Amino acid sequence: MKPEERDELIDSLLDDAISEADFLRLEAEMHIDTEVRQAYYERLKLDTNLQIAAESEGEADSELASAISKNSTPIGWLGWAAAVVLGLLALVLGLEIRRTNQAIAGGSNELIASGFGVIAEQSGASWNLERGDLLPQGTVSLEAGMAELELFSGVTITVEGPAKFEIVSASLIQASKGNFFVQKPRMVGDFRLKTATGEIFDIDSELALEIDNDGKGIIHQKGGAIRQQMATHRAEQEQKWLASVSELKRDPRLIAYFPIIDEPDWSRQLIDHSAEKRNGTIVRATRVLNRWGHPSGGLDFTPTGSRVRLEIPGDHSSLTLMCWVKIDSLDRWYNSLFLTDGHELYEPHWQIMDDGRLFFSVKANEPGKKGKDKHIAYSLPIWTPADSGKWMHIATVFDGNVMTTTHFVNGKMISRDEIPEAMQPDKVRIGTASIGNWSDPTRGEDPHFAVRNLNGTIDEFAIFSEPLTDSEIAEIYENGKP
Repeated sequence: MKPEERDELIDSLLDDAISEADFLRLEAEMHIDTEVRQAYYERLKLDTNLQIAAESEGEADSELASAISKNSTPIGWLGWAAAVVLGLLALVLGLEIRRTNQAIAGGSNELIASGFGVIAEQSGASWNLERGDLLPQGTVSLEAGMAELELFSGVTITVEGPAKFEIVSASLIQASKGNFFVQKPRMVGDFRLKTATGEIFDIDSELALEIDNDGKGIIHQKGGAIRQQMATHRAEQEQKWLASVSELKRDPRLIAYFPIIDEPDWSRQLIDHSAEKRNGTIVRATRVLNRWGHPSGGLDFTPTGSRVRLEIPGDHSSLTLMCWVKIDSLDRWYNSLFLTDGHELYEPHWQIMDDGRLFFSVKANEPGKKGKDKHIAYSLPIWTPADSGKWMHIATVFDGNVMTTTHFVNGKMISRDEIPEAMQPDKVRIGTASIGNWSDPTRGEDPHFAVRNLNGTIDEFAIFSEPLTDSEIAEIYENGKP
């Protein structure tokens, strides 16, 4: 590909004007040509820096945020700058650039699910998939454990490893080995399971099938036992979490802890289980299923105005924030996890950008002082629409002793950011704040900037006054993983 043609395609992509055929050509060139990737990266740097500058200034100046909003639509150059940055990262990580860009851009580029179903449950499963993941296309191997698969057709399949199989379509499984228990609702049409030996089993309502190492299928009655094992494991895992909750309540570093357990679904009070007993007030958010399947253990912040109001007094040198969250979509510029009422000196903001990046900052300087008033620590994108409805554990540690901000997802550190000396805060101060939204009536003239309610559900939320270690966060995740 000639440089002139390459640059023209990249510019078309950034301007959201690229054709389907040209998109495929550019995608292919990026996979095989390092010079094309470098050219792509160089062109992105200006757009990305402008985006970050706009976000930073927007936090301090809503008028500037309004001006940026008026001059760039969500699917224009600013939206594409975020999308293509994620796309470039996707290339490095070996993901599909097409899927990522479509997921972020939205509109006519709505995400198309890859596969025919989702992983609904799993127990001791040994593979590279998690609960809530879409089933990938191609052959899948479950080395050990059990998994429950929900196909988009309505069929439920429980698999016990070691197993190897492929969901060929919504009506056909190609299985090489393992135990399979298939349940087919009456409204689903023909559904078949095919083995490596060529045997085809027509499934009426349900079928339990054991496929040996030679690929031969043997009908058995083990299906109910497999599902019972799944239910038993789930109950044991929840008991493990409840035991860890009892221990965590006694942690002297806790300044607020909301496990959201044993609360009636009509109560508008969120009980703080830390020693401080700083209960929160639920505003409009509705009680819904939590990650364990209990009917009032989660809070849905989707309705506009939803939030939990609380007050945390005092000054702190460090801070750790963590929660379990199920994101349905990121349809705001900023999507709130935990925000102080304003963003005054020493106050923190914790949220998710519309491109899936975690955002954390503590205001270090008074507005109007020469230079920036804070350092924003961004993570790599942690979410795309393919993760919609999937529970994840998020934690952010602000360590005021060494001046770093570290982001974690599902117990693993994904980024660590050093805070420049000029933007190092002397302390952290919370005061009145909201979980899942932002309360700042002075921004009412700019809804794009001010409306930040999270389109999703939070289940368990904790704030510590000290930096937790990497191993402590990993342990909390493992104890609370359903």
